[in-house]
Amino acid sequence: MKDNALDVSAGAPPGGPPGNLLGGTMEWRAVARVLRSPARAACSVFDDLVTTFFPADCRACGASLLRAEFSPHDIPICDLCLSQLRAQSQSIASALCRICGEALGMESDRFLGNSPTEGLLCTPCRMAPPAFDRAVAYGVYKNELREMLHLLKYDGVRSLAKPLAAKLAQAILMLEREEGWTGRANVISVPLFAASRSQRGFNQAETLADEAMSLLRKHRPSWNLKTRHSLLRRVKATESQFNLSDKGRRRNLVGAFKVFDETNALAGADVLLIDDIYIYTTGATSRACSQVLRRAGARHVWVATLARAQKEQVALWDSGARDFG
Repeated sequence: MKDNALDVSAGAPPGGPPGNLLGGTMEWRAVARVLRSPARAACSVFDDLVTTFFPADCRACGASLLRAEFSPHDIPICDLCLSQLRAQSQSIASALCRICGEALGMESDRFLGNSPTEGLLCTPCRMAPPAFDRAVAYGVYKNELREMLHLLKYDGVRSLAKPLAAKLAQAILMLEREEGWTGRANVISVPLFAASRSQRGFNQAETLADEAMSLLRKHRPSWNLKTRHSLLRRVKATESQFNLSDKGRRRNLVGAFKVFDETNALAGADVLLIDDIYIYTTGATSRACSQVLRRAGARHVWVATLARAQKEQVALWDSGARDFG
């Protein structure tokens, strides 16, 4: 038996002329257009007035925003910049390391021909395999994505967390193809040192993780992702990683992280480690966190970040150590 409620939701007005559903629907739509027109016109006029007398610029590109800012929670980014966010697959032509996601570039060219490029490893992952199983990232840390992360991280524009977390969630969905991924994991964000968190007012990795989990619980209800940020803490203040050598980055993070797991939640469990950026080549932060998590009993550690800073970009950056604060 057909559900009449579905007929109404599909567009047929209740009480329409019997036997003339098409005519009734067309009339109803015409009435609806008339009713909506004044509201649309008023909204357009309001936007024009506000943007004329109180102009606002896109915080990423500087172009004028065409919509009125109705509340402090609105996103101060133009639609064009939001549409320019690109996944790594759309930005990088070379193969990526199967474990850490480093762009292999010319290194992958040596294996082209009869050998598949899938499954290739970068030199650091071949020489010293990390404690994590796989690191995935949504996009390359440049252009609009870099600007928006800076706005969230350094300028406290928290309204950007939701759209950026949607991109992070897309990266996490890539783990579905990984052997060993079950969808059951403790979600832990890379922690800030207490003084740094107090100064910034929040941990951007934790904020992104919470927003992404909210989305994934709706789109992957069969998964069991439990946020347990307090299990991992940064117990030592560290230098910026930017101006250090690969060896210096690893040494900088020795003893920086510690697990506090009184209930043995990590014993034999999987961990989804979340950060905003995976730093090129060594991924020292992700490696250091994964090591202490595995020592605490974690079975698998998966890393997901919003952005991946590829080594080839370093010469193009001009903002100094702020990129890796």
